[in-house]
Amino acid sequence: TRHFQTVHGCDSAVTLNLTINNSATHTFSATACDTFLWAGQTYSQTGSYTRHFQTVHGCDSAVTLNLTVNYSATHTFSATACDTFVWAGQTYTQTGSYTRHFQTVHGCDSAVTLNLTVNYSATHSFSATACDTFVWAGQTYTQTGNYTRHFQTVHGCDSAVTLNLTVNYSATSQFNESVCSNYQWNLQMYNQSGDYTQHFQTVHGCDSAVTLHLTIRDASENEFSDAGCGSYTWNGETYDITGDYQQTFLNAAGCDSVVTLHLTIHPEYHVQLQGTVCEGSGYYENGLDVSPQQIADQGRVVLEYRYTSSMGCDSMITLELTVIDTDLTIVADPPDLCEELRMVLTAETDFDTYQWSTGETTSFIEVTAPGRYFLTASNDNCSATASVTVQPCELELYLPNTITPSIHDGLNDNFCINEVFQTQMYDFSIHIYDRWGSEVFASSDKAFKWDGKVNGEIRKSTMYNYVIQYRDLYGEKFLIKGSLLVL
Repeated sequence: TRHFQTVHGCDSAVTLNLTINNSATHTFSATACDTFLWAGQTYSQTGSYTRHFQTVHGCDSAVTLNLTVNYSATHTFSATACDTFVWAGQTYTQTGSYTRHFQTVHGCDSAVTLNLTVNYSATHSFSATACDTFVWAGQTYTQTGNYTRHFQTVHGCDSAVTLNLTVNYSATSQFNESVCSNYQWNLQMYNQSGDYTQHFQTVHGCDSAVTLHLTIRDASENEFSDAGCGSYTWNGETYDITGDYQQTFLNAAGCDSVVTLHLTIHPEYHVQLQGTVCEGSGYYENGLDVSPQQIADQGRVVLEYRYTSSMGCDSMITLELTVIDTDLTIVADPPDLCEELRMVLTAETDFDTYQWSTGETTSFIEVTAPGRYFLTASNDNCSATASVTVQPCELELYLPNTITPSIHDGLNDNFCINEVFQTQMYDFSIHIYDRWGSEVFASSDKAFKWDGKVNGEIRKSTMYNYVIQYRDLYGEKFLIKGSLLVL
């Protein structure tokens, strides 16, 4: 309590009830990775830091931070592996860069990047065929089978190579032959007895040694002379020319016995005369007289005259006459022109040359018009004439009433007249009009084709009228009117 004076000089007793709050000090330690945030401020280095605050009573509070900053770590390393690579418990099978996060000894983040190259093991198989043995990578194989060897690839990985091996073996064989004079074997000629070996290939391409045990036996020769008239028959063989001839027989050793014949052939004069006569005519050439009756009766005449030559051989003159058939027939196919509006006329005869009234010179002609057709056929000195009349037929003209060019399906796209009808139409004309009477198409060509276009365009679902005039084979005029729908 303290005493003071009031403004009026009176005693003033003032009592102070005092509470003293003390300032505070505090120290603490902290460890952080890379940075530490304290009271809104970031610290990135190790050190002691003091900050002043107010206590709950408003007094000064000095707080000291003993800070340890540990830093995160990054690390990169490279590795090469075959097929797989195990890192920190995880297996990798493809080349690439992989990052994993760990903790440092201070508990901070440690980012480690692996640059990985994965090389793969290789497998390969191949087939081989060998004779007797096969050498592969320093090892010799003698039996068919599958063999696997392990090598390293250029990257040091395993390379498993499998050999599918077929082993074919060489062969030996022998045979005996007993022949006369000489023996040819595989283009090699042998004329002495002995053993001979040649080498071939088996069906698998391997060596095949074949031994021939050969015995050569002796042949013999003989000769004689003889003559004949016209021809000579010896041991079933007939000869007709002077000369030396050989035949082969068997001697006592079973070998060839070559016998030579010195042959002289005296001629037999066989004169053959051939002639041709027309049916109903006689033959009066080369001093011969054959009447038409003989030819008509026999169809083919053969006359023979025989005599003996100065060498005692028979001679003969033979005349052979061939009778030419002068029958000439014209066959029409089809028999009616109206069936196909065309007809093939064919000459049924053996003549060599032909002359039709149309100017054609073949054995057949094709006609499309009625009328009478004449044919003259000849052969050597013979000839014949025939004719045929092709009857006309009435034309039945068919015209469509609808065409569909706008559908674009390639069917029924044009208004036209069938070709078979065109052959009997002359002085032809067509005029097509729209519904207002305007002409949209005209032509004097009976092979016309109208695609329904007017001024380059198709007017769908439009009706047109047409007028057709023509003259037939007989000059009669026709006028046809009709309607046509274009879709």
